[in-house]
Amino acid sequence: MKLMILGVGKSGTTAILYKVAGGLPNCHAFSGGHPGKHIGNYENAVYKHTYEERKGKTFDRYREHFQKEKYDRKIWIARDPRDSVVSRMLYRWHKGYRGRKKQYLAHLDLVLKKEQNPASVPFHKICRYTSHNSWPITTEEVINEERIRCKRMHDFVKSLGDEWFLFKYEDMVKGNFEALNTYLGFPVQADAEVPKSTGKAKAASGVHVPPRQLAEEGFFVIIYGMRQLRSEESYGRWALRYGAGWFIVATIVQMAVGIWFLVALPREVMMLFMGGSVFATILLGLGFLLPIVSLMLVLQASRALHPRPMAWTGIGVLAVTLVVMVLIRDLVRDGYLGGKFNVMDRVADPQWGIILIFALVLLGGLGTVGYLLGKAAAATAEAR
Repeated sequence: MKLMILGVGKSGTTAILYKVAGGLPNCHAFSGGHPGKHIGNYENAVYKHTYEERKGKTFDRYREHFQKEKYDRKIWIARDPRDSVVSRMLYRWHKGYRGRKKQYLAHLDLVLKKEQNPASVPFHKICRYTSHNSWPITTEEVINEERIRCKRMHDFVKSLGDEWFLFKYEDMVKGNFEALNTYLGFPVQADAEVPKSTGKAKAASGVHVPPRQLAEEGFFVIIYGMRQLRSEESYGRWALRYGAGWFIVATIVQMAVGIWFLVALPREVMMLFMGGSVFATILLGLGFLLPIVSLMLVLQASRALHPRPMAWTGIGVLAVTLVVMVLIRDLVRDGYLGGKFNVMDRVADPQWGIILIFALVLLGGLGTVGYLLGKAAAATAEAR
């Protein structure tokens, strides 16, 4: 069975996706991307999309898609527009504020003021600071954007045929799935939730960053110290010891955080690394053993008369450790998804024309650089 779920952003599309997918055996759940991106030959698949004018996912684009692609069931999920716009406002910075820190802080300040005193800041004023372009936009622009969005949504929904089922976000919250179950022909999994890997796990990863960054900085200071040994031996040894200290302490902290993350995993995922999967268990063992070996080598290098062999060996062991960690992370992701998604099932559609253009431009650029380097070398030779 092939199903489509469509709605505007922050209307509950992701939540209903996993409830519907949970009601079908061997069902693949796909979220986002342009319409048709994930289409494949699956026993059961649910595709979730949202209207996002800014990203080119317009209602006209979806109309064209539905003319070409057929679905067994199609669901439009609707939510009170007032709730949607509040959700959209609060969700504005979920991917960070890179390059827009001032805008983010101005927006945050208004939100905090409204939390303390709801009457102190009108809602439309906060929305002036959520624009993806210039900011702050005018109140008229805020109202006009919302009016256009609602008008296009109204026209699109009004044009939907009888093959569509209109489902309310509010009914999902209340657990009213009877009519939806009748339309689908099977009961949805009402208690299914959005996987932690799409939200909570992502938020928790922030705790993992600081010790890792310190370890990386120490790693580069070690390399810098070894390079300085040739010209300024005393300074090079000091840099080597200094970098080794950063690297060792931060890596130990990182290992402790890693243990906490292991214990915090859902039991079925954690047990993969406790004998449930031979490969995963071996990787976990290497993930603990290799950093210890690297630490010992770096520690000895910081004290040795000839530190380079041990330091470079320690760095090599660390590189292998990073490969092991990448594989562990991949296994954790697969464990979280629990058969809902398999990257090997993805249908590849290479855009060979664009790839060819890129290759030709790359070759032309390399040829130009080579020509200029040759001219520079010839001019240098003549000057001598």
